Amino acid sequence: MPCSRIDPTSGRVDSEEVEIELGVDSKCASEEEGEKLKVKGASQVMTTEIANVEDVGTWRGNIEKIFIDIMVIEVNKGNMDSGTFSTNTWRRILLEINSQGKRNFNLKQLKQKFNRLRAMHREFFDILKHTGFGWDAETNMVHTLKETWKNYIWAHPNTKRFRSKGYPNYNLMGLIFNPSTTIGALHYSSTQDPPNTDDEDEMDDNLEHGGVHVDVDTKILDDLL
Repeated sequence: MPCSRIDPTSGRVDSEEVEIELGVDSKCASEEEGEKLKVKGASQVMTTEIANVEDVGTWRGNIEKIFIDIMVIEVNKGNMDSGTFSTNTWRRILLEINSQGKRNFNLKQLKQKFNRLRAMHREFFDILKHTGFGWDAETNMVHTLKETWKNYIWAHPNTKRFRSKGYPNYNLMGLIFNPSTTIGALHYSSTQDPPNTDDEDEMDDNLEHGGVHVDVDTKILDDLL
């Protein structure tokens, strides 16, 4: 039976079928909600694809890496507060990236790119929190069963990019976006067991209550300074 719409004032239905069954209205609501979720998911994917096109055109070559390196230097100088940079720090970053990259960026472009990188980092961080996913620090690739990837991507379409390309700058991005989390705490090699639920809960608790001590690879910092 198709979903019928009932006029609240007249009590009439707009369908020729006037049979009313218990649960019909909730079924219709569920179908509508499902369609809304599909549209929302498609919209998110489209937004990501547009951003990716912009990145390919504007941030091609090693420009993104230059931007990340400059931000890491500012973070290590103590110039990030509450997860962002001051106006003066942003201006220094702007001057530096335009000088090194031979570009003509403006502050709006840098901040938009910063927000996209932060969203990407969170997506990848969430992947590694799931049991069954592992990250190989040497290859920068995610390891899991094919079916596990398929199911995760179905629920989180934006993460599809990580399946084939991995996340090359994960360590550096961690210094910027979650410096209080031990770098590599959520990765394991292909010969190790993935973190269990208790491990994941402990990691979340550390993030929520100020983080844990970080033993950052000094070679990464020495190469940048």
